[in-house]
Amino acid sequence: MGDDDSTVGVSSIDGESDGIIHKITSTHPITGQRCSLPRALFNTLDGITVQNLILDYDIYGTRGQAMLANSMLNSYYYGQSMCQNIRFSGTITTNATNNVGGLVATAHQIRFRDCIADGISIEADNGVYVGGLVGSALDDSTIKISSKAIFKVNHIIGHQAVGGIVGYSLRGIQSNFASDIHLIFDKLELSNHAADDYTSSDGLIGGFSGTQPSADNVIIVGNSIVGDIYSHVDGLSGMFNQSSINSCAVAIDEISALSKDIHYRDSVVSGLGSVEKSYSSFNNIFLDIGSIKGDAVSGVLSQETESSGIETSIGMITSQVDNLIGRTNAAGVFYLAESGVGNNQIINMNMISSFTHIQLEKVDPAHFSGILN
Repeated sequence: MGDDDSTVGVSSIDGESDGIIHKITSTHPITGQRCSLPRALFNTLDGITVQNLILDYDIYGTRGQAMLANSMLNSYYYGQSMCQNIRFSGTITTNATNNVGGLVATAHQIRFRDCIADGISIEADNGVYVGGLVGSALDDSTIKISSKAIFKVNHIIGHQAVGGIVGYSLRGIQSNFASDIHLIFDKLELSNHAADDYTSSDGLIGGFSGTQPSADNVIIVGNSIVGDIYSHVDGLSGMFNQSSINSCAVAIDEISALSKDIHYRDSVVSGLGSVEKSYSSFNNIFLDIGSIKGDAVSGVLSQETESSGIETSIGMITSQVDNLIGRTNAAGVFYLAESGVGNNQIINMNMISSFTHIQLEKVDPAHFSGILN
């Protein structure tokens, strides 16, 4: 167990015996002090139900990617994999350059039910996709917390796509769906991209996920989300693509990104997220943001690429932003980059927005608007 080449294919791992839920910790056999594991308990879990466990230990090492498993599969040979009724807490410190997740690093068509973080911290400066529950959720993975318990994240740092719950999600509508989640976090941040690396992929970071979620009845409360140059930094997700977002509330003190006076691409910061592809819908959304700071900023949504925003449906969105501060562009509701304006189709737009202060640091009237820019 725990070997890098291990693949577990039994039917279930059940931590409950006679009604008692078992707890797994890591302590020194002589001193009894808390100590770290070098990697996850398992490398690969295939066709397994893991349930009724409490995990409380730290991961420290170059191959540390998660507390439970580096990969969970739902295969033809072994059947459906599932994580259910698992509580976990600890710190993951790793130099891994791939996916990193609080519980599972990479999930392929996995159902997560009532998997709760009681305080998770992840320090993965080189991690590609980093999330508080799962680093990368693929192939119709779903997340649901029916107990209404709070998912608590202390601090997460990653390099390319970072989220309080999920780092990277492959698909949108009716795929990788999350519901009934109450997330509280202290700080989410992107590790620095090189200021002179003009070929680097943009960083993506959001309170819930780095990319492409679909969510229903999700509450996000946090202190700060911090991006860097060449990044999309947003209250819910760094990128929406075929996403369906319904009945969600986001309350964050500060969303910000590092700015440079001269560099190749601006950071884009918004209260909800960035519409990067097409056919996304938003309805019954509430935003309460203390401050939004960056190069190009928007109180609610942004879009940047030429194919962005095709048939974006916006239902009822209510937003309150105290301070909106942009270096090059500032928009109260929707920031539109010039390359995307001609292709954008917004239908059923219904918003109520209020702002205490909007400021453009590089004053240019052509780049400033209270509603659309």
